[in-house]
This record gives sequence, C-alpha cells and structure tokens, in this order.
Amino acid sequence: MSAADLTVRRRSSPAMARAGWDSRDLRRRLGLALEIAERAVMVLGTEGYGGDGRDAVRPEKVLAETALLLLASRPAITDAPVDAELGARHRRLAETLVQFGRSERVAALMTLEPSVSMEHGFVHITLTQIGMPDARFDRLLEAAQAASAARSRERLPHRRLEQAWMRRLAGLRDDGPDTDLVARTDVAISILAHPLDALASTSDDAYAFTHALMYAGDLGSRVPRLPRGQATIEADAEAALGRCLDDQDFDLGGEVLLTWPLLRRPWSAAATFGFGCLAAIEDEAGFLPGLSVSTEAFAALEGEQRTRYAVAMSYHTAYVMGLLCALSLRPGPVPPTTVPKSRHHRGASDALARLADGDVSSGRPRHWESRFTDLAAEQRDALAPLVLAIHLRRSARDRDLAAVQTLLRLAADYDLLDAPAPRQALELLSRARLLQKETVADRPA
Repeated sequence: MSAADLTVRRRSSPAMARAGWDSRDLRRRLGLALEIAERAVMVLGTEGYGGDGRDAVRPEKVLAETALLLLASRPAITDAPVDAELGARHRRLAETLVQFGRSERVAALMTLEPSVSMEHGFVHITLTQIGMPDARFDRLLEAAQAASAARSRERLPHRRLEQAWMRRLAGLRDDGPDTDLVARTDVAISILAHPLDALASTSDDAYAFTHALMYAGDLGSRVPRLPRGQATIEADAEAALGRCLDDQDFDLGGEVLLTWPLLRRPWSAAATFGFGCLAAIEDEAGFLPGLSVSTEAFAALEGEQRTRYAVAMSYHTAYVMGLLCALSLRPGPVPPTTVPKSRHHRGASDALARLADGDVSSGRPRHWESRFTDLAAEQRDALAPLVLAIHLRRSARDRDLAAVQTLLRLAADYDLLDAPAPRQALELLSRARLLQKETVADRPA
C-alpha cells in the first residue's frame, strides 16, 4: 500500500445540505469508518505499529476495536433499509477479520493465558454474534474460562463490566460464589456512581465513563440501569464534551457523545453542537483526525512507514465516528440538524464572549469557537452552559481564581449555576477561602 492509498475519497453529502443527519448520511459516515477499518486491519493487524513507544499500537488493540465496530454496526446493516454497499463492506471486513482473530496464535494465547482469554477471544465472540460461528474456538474459550486462574486478574470497575458483557455475548454463565454481588456492585462502584470532575478531569476519567456506559447497556442493546439519574449523567457528559472540544480531542469527544444514543436521550443543544463539529471536521478532512497525529513525524517518514504511521494514529478516531453513527441509527433520537434556539439565557453568550476577549490563554481559536461564532445569538445562548463550563475549566487549570469568581457572578446573572462546572467552581472557591483562613491561622503571631 502506498501513501497515496491512504487518502480516503471525499464524498459529497447532499443529505447533509438539505435535511441534516438523516439515516442516509449516518450510513454514509458509517461506511467510511468500515472502509478505514478494512485498511487498518490489513496494515496493522499482524504487527501493529511500534513507533517510538509512546505512539505504539498493538495489533490486538486494532483487531478488538475493529470487532467492536463490526458488532455495533450490525443492527444498522440488518434493520435499516437495504444498503447493498454498506452490507458488502460489513461482510468484507468480517471476512478479513477471521484470518486475524481466529489464527493459531490467538488459539494458543487463549489456551496459555486464561485470565485474559476473553480479550484474546473477543474477535471470535464478535464474529459468532454476527453469524460466523466456529465450534473449535468456542471449545477453547470455554475451557480457558473454566480454568482456576481465569478470574485471577484484578480490574477496574469499567473493565469488570467489560468482562461481564463479553461473557454474556459468549453465552458463558457466571457460576462463581460472588456472581450476584459482582452483578449488583460493578455499576454501583464505577465512575458512573459519582460526578465527574468538570474542572480537572483526565482523559482516563472520561474514558472510564464512556466505556462503563457502553458495557452496562450491552453496547446500546438496552438502556443501562444507572446508580444516578439519566439527567445527571447527561450533565456530566456535557461538561466532559466541553473539555474534549476545547482540547480538540475529537476521539474522546466522539466517545462522550455516545452518551446520548446509549441512553436514548434526546440530543441536547451541547450534544447537537458537538456532533456538528465532528461531522464538519470529518467532511473537511475526509476522515476524523486523531489528536496524536504529528505533521512533523508524518513528514519525516516515507512510503510504507508513512502509511503505517498515518493509519495507526488516526484509525481509532475514525472508528469512534463510525460507532457514534451506528448507535445513532438504532431506535431512538437522532442528532438534530441544527442547534436549537433558546431564550432562557438570553444575552449570556455575548457576556461570556466579552469576558473571553481578555483570555490570553485561549490562543488561536479552536474549531468549536469558529463554528460557535457562526451561530445565531439565540443558538449561542442555548450553548451558554457548555461555554461557561469550558471557561471555568480554563480558569481553574490556570489557577486563576479571580477569573473563576467573575465567571460565577456572570453565571448567577444568567441563571447558569445549576450545572456541574459552576457547582464545582463554587466548591473550589469555598475550599480556597478555607485554605487561606487555615494558612493565616498557622502563621506565628
């Protein structure tokens, strides 16, 4: 494969121009992800990408994520009106995956490493789910899961949810003495049980949040039972979305947007805006670019190495967009065409813009800022909670408590305090006052 082969052909989107994100346009975007997936498997499925260590991509990761995309897109292939091209891409990708996911190497790893046999067998499990069974691999996986060491690896709560989900897909029963306790507590002790840090959360926090939702709801097959109300989960997702848009982390932003189809919630103004941002970037670039792509590193490579680097650094973000479109094609609300107008926070966006004029840390406008300024005033006001969360996070990151205080005064004036970011910002100021008081009290007289 040459570097020129990497270029994904851009397609016109008449559906987008006329009616927004209808099912035809979502299927088009899903088809693009499947096309990229077939290339990613062929380029990275055997050796992955070594890079400089930080950029390393294991082949097992590529194959597992490809299998997840295949599984999530299956209903769009079978339930939607006949789309021969999309169905053919799905079948071709599944057939390509067989040689990698059911190799003798995978069979040996399942046998030798029972504690991670579900991970090794996930491609096989997925292929079985989409109508391509293999009795030999069924027997090998069942034997590995019956081993006394099969449960020996300690995992984070969202990874425990993943294990339970994969076992359900494989049709394996959990007969251990603590099965009922695990079933009751895995979601309850996950990150979904507590508010996300709207001011200082990490990408790992958002990752755990989105994946816990995916596994708890069987990848969109059902609405998960949650330890907190859906509205509070959605509010956390909106704050996390603001962080991703401001960091231009489109990969994680797409995962956060999965919240709405996974919960089958009507798309909020913030979620609608976020989806619009990602779709516009995908249309401009031909695919959704990843945060880790380095133009310098790309330019320094040639031929096959350049192709491998580009695929390794961008395939996952393209998969996320495909996954988002696949889940949005299932029954439930779809992303609206445009951000709705609101009169509730009238004037808030202009007030925030005036404050942002003095924000020297913002530098060159982000993609979301450029799109935001093109909206009508009432649409910008509908996004005022999202923009406030972004500016509060920036100020908290810069340790500028005076700016936090100014933003909170504005939030009070425009009825914007009832959201995770301003609530946590108020707590931050309260702790700062306590710190100041305790520091003064500790000083010698």
